[in-house]
Amino acid sequence: MEYRKLAKLSSEINVEKEVSQRPHPRYVELYLEEILSLTQLGEEYTEFMVSKIKGLSSVDPVLVPRATKAFKSGAFSKVVQDITGFYVILEGFFMVENVRKAIGIDEQVPDSLTTSMVDDVFYVLQSCLRRSMSTSNISSVIAVLSCASSLLSNEYQKLCKSWAAFVFKSLGQKLHQL
Repeated sequence: MEYRKLAKLSSEINVEKEVSQRPHPRYVELYLEEILSLTQLGEEYTEFMVSKIKGLSSVDPVLVPRATKAFKSGAFSKVVQDITGFYVILEGFFMVENVRKAIGIDEQVPDSLTTSMVDDVFYVLQSCLRRSMSTSNISSVIAVLSCASSLLSNEYQKLCKSWAAFVFKSLGQKLHQL
């Protein structure tokens, strides 16, 4: 983990900085894809090792649960947990930054009842949630889902309410002129 400097990147994300000083979401996405591969391989390796431990015939059957528990709480599992923690931080940052970008580039779509923001925001949230499910780690999924829910109920909801108020006010003025 030192090689990839995940701790440094995570701390840069957690510190309030100007937009120009924060890591670019595309740069973070590269880390997310790599971490996703690592967590998937880690999960497969854990399942493989647990099956090997359970399949040992030379070990007393009473010791198998203890050996399985020891492996699952060992150094490998702790590293996987650390990587998963970094994943959640990076995914949350990626989600927030891309939703803000979708809000910033919002435009009216011809022959549509919604703006581009609606489609863009839900695309970002859907792709982040799908990626979290691909980690095969329920804690990651819950954390990313919580972040998405928070994002929708805070920033996005406020924006939609102000946009709706503006639209209804404009519509009311136009109807009043008739």
